[in-house]
Amino acid sequence: MKLHTITLIAALAGVSLVCWQTNNRDERSAPAPSVLTAKPKAIIVETAEQPKAQASSCPPVANAILKPVTRLSSMETQRHQINQLLAHNATHMNDLVTRAERGNDDIASMALFAIVGYCSPAAQYLQLSYVDSEALDAVTKQVCTTIPDRFRRDMLSILMPAITHGSASAKLVYAENALVQARLLEFSQHAQRRERQQVLQHAAEQYGSEAAQEGLADALDFMAQHHEAGSFGPHNSALAYAYVRAQQLRQSSQELTERQSYLRESLSPTVIQQAEAVANGCARSATLAGVGLANPFSQ
Repeated sequence: MKLHTITLIAALAGVSLVCWQTNNRDERSAPAPSVLTAKPKAIIVETAEQPKAQASSCPPVANAILKPVTRLSSMETQRHQINQLLAHNATHMNDLVTRAERGNDDIASMALFAIVGYCSPAAQYLQLSYVDSEALDAVTKQVCTTIPDRFRRDMLSILMPAITHGSASAKLVYAENALVQARLLEFSQHAQRRERQQVLQHAAEQYGSEAAQEGLADALDFMAQHHEAGSFGPHNSALAYAYVRAQQLRQSSQELTERQSYLRESLSPTVIQQAEAVANGCARSATLAGVGLANPFSQ
């Protein structure tokens, strides 16, 4: 009974979100991967404790899943700025829309996305953890009523200018919430919406991958979790291991070591060797396509 209740709530949220955004959405917010060419950027945070990546025993290749970066960045460095901007626009959006649409201000883009997401019917399902809940709670109903219709139709489009200007953080926020919308659309039997679900899943994987390539630690974790869970398609423990290994090489922790050991148990020595090459920036995405075992927790 409990499972049916949860499923019904999620289905209703999906219907609400579709109705709020309407069928006339702007498909430009989830372009085909072939046109996702913007070079992402990230705020680099140097710390004395952060280890350099181990020397690779294989030569780097073009179009590798991961670049051999030696240090990682974190979205936490942007939290305070976004919170401040939310506080400034909690009662009136002021110039936030203008700043966000310029594209070179990813703080404004993510703050605006947080406001629109907070005001949406599916707010409880969206990934807005990059801002403090207290900052969102200060947003007034008056602000919610002034949201432009184009953002109601497609809230993900808010992030596109920042993504085009190369923001790795905006790419990750897009990827996280594209997957949320894709899951909500699973309950729809409408052919058009099923196609939209596939587009969102594909874009989420591509944007998440690009953010990870630039060494955004949050993106490495995102890609590992969702390859293991099968959010992009079939479960792929090999790629999950590669992303965890890449992060562990550059920012070691007990949690990463345990996750790496767990994933390693389900892989053959050959696949582990291939995954190590990915982690060191020496392998293309095709190398590990389809290999690896399903996540045992899902069975």
